[in-house]
Amino acid sequence: MSIGSPLAALIDEVTAREALAYVMRSAVRRGLVDLLGGNASIRVDGGFVITPSQVPKELLRPWDMVFVNWNGEWVGPRKPSMEWRMHKLIYEVRPDVGAVLHLHNRTALALHEAGLGVRPADYVEAHALGDCVAVVPYSPAGSEELAAEVAKAMRSCRAVVLLRHGIVVAAENIYEALDAAEALEDLSAVEAIKVLLNR
Repeated sequence: MSIGSPLAALIDEVTAREALAYVMRSAVRRGLVDLLGGNASIRVDGGFVITPSQVPKELLRPWDMVFVNWNGEWVGPRKPSMEWRMHKLIYEVRPDVGAVLHLHNRTALALHEAGLGVRPADYVEAHALGDCVAVVPYSPAGSEELAAEVAKAMRSCRAVVLLRHGIVVAAENIYEALDAAEALEDLSAVEAIKVLLNR
C-alpha cells in the first residue's frame, strides 16, 4: 500500500482537525506536554493534517491545523510543526499507521535517560504500546537526522523515546496514540518506583 492509499481508519480532514485539537488540549491537561511543545498528526487523503508551529496547545482550534501533502508542501497562514518531516517518514514506513503523536512525557524520559526502560509485555495495561519501546539517541529537534532515526525505529516499535527530548507513538487513530502515550508514562512511573523501593 502506498503512503497515499486509504486506510480502513482513514478519516475526513474536518474530523481530523477536530480530533487533533481535542487530543493536544488533553495532553496539556494530563501533563504530558508543555504549552507550546509537542505535535500530532492524522493521515488523511493526499497527505496528513498536523498541528501548527508555536501555537499554545490549549488554544488550538480545528482551523489552526495544517495540511501537508506527500511532497512535503503546505499552504495557508500557519506553518506546520517543525517535526513534520518525522511524521511524514513514519507514515511512509508504516502504512498501517493513521496517527502520530509526539509529547514530552517527563517520567518516561527520565527513566530512559537513566538507562532504564519499560517492557510492555510485563503489563496488562500496556497493550496500547505494542511489543516494544525503542530508544533513539539525541538529534536536534526538527532535523532530518531525527526524522530518519525515529522512522527507522518505528519499523519495529510503535513507541519511541527520543533521548533529551520526548516520546513518539504511532497508532491506528489519534485516540489510541494518546492512550499509548499515557500507558508509557504510567508504566515508566511504576518502573521508577520499583527502582526506588528496591534500593
